[in-house]
Amino acid sequence: MTMPSGTQESRFVLDHRGTRLRGRILPGDGNGRDVVLIHGAGAHGHWWDAMLGHVGRRWRATVFDLSGHGESGHRSDGYGGETWASEVASVIRYVAHSGSATLVAHSMGSLVGAATAALYPQVVDELVMLDVTIRPPRADTAQQPRGRPGRERTVHADIDTAISRFRLVPAGSTAPAGLVRALASHSYEQVPQGWRVRFDPAVFQRFTDAVIHDWLGRIDCPVTLVGGALSPAVTEASARYVAGRVGRPVRWGLVPAAHHHVQLDRPGPLADLLVELLDGGEPSSLHRVG
Repeated sequence: MTMPSGTQESRFVLDHRGTRLRGRILPGDGNGRDVVLIHGAGAHGHWWDAMLGHVGRRWRATVFDLSGHGESGHRSDGYGGETWASEVASVIRYVAHSGSATLVAHSMGSLVGAATAALYPQVVDELVMLDVTIRPPRADTAQQPRGRPGRERTVHADIDTAISRFRLVPAGSTAPAGLVRALASHSYEQVPQGWRVRFDPAVFQRFTDAVIHDWLGRIDCPVTLVGGALSPAVTEASARYVAGRVGRPVRWGLVPAAHHHVQLDRPGPLADLLVELLDGGEPSSLHRVG
């Protein structure tokens, strides 16, 4: 397999342990930085389209669908942080000119990013985690799976009905209706009975606070936490906990008027913040703790 060439968006299919991973590479003409973006649970790579439209060609950006999501294949032997981290590392090795990249990850994808930075430190230059809840493990809950359980996928009679039923989880978003509809159009597949969401319900509840605690303690690269100001996920306390685990200061901050899906609610301000950060600047909206 050879790297795509040219100046236009390039699509790729990568076989990883018998499962196809599908993604896109958006060439950049800015600082040459390779940035790999990781979506959250039940989502797909198009979650980043609006934000990347504001970034323009500043980075060489790669988006792909984790196994069990979007247009990538499903795994009969199950999912987990280690499996997805291995996928991210393989994608980085395939797309990155230098063999390493910055990870920008959302929600559950941030936990995948933490696992990648911990288990494959040689391929991760920097980790930016967006609106993810990270907390110290408690003795009574440390080993309990996080998040909502998967459930049987509803089959809709036609694609218009399916799109009309599409909802962001958790509820609460200021994303324009047209953007949400565009996401929905990429979120369904046709089956003999009708249309259903693409993601495998088995992707949910793959993480525990205990394993996240372990991964954080093994991360060597710079870490930044960014949350939506209307979301409870990212706080100064959570940033201090992360700083304590990685053993060095971390940056943290909030994007005004954004709920959990920060890249959908406020794609422009988030893009501006990330461009400044990844260009080596000190965005005024971020603070150092630890």
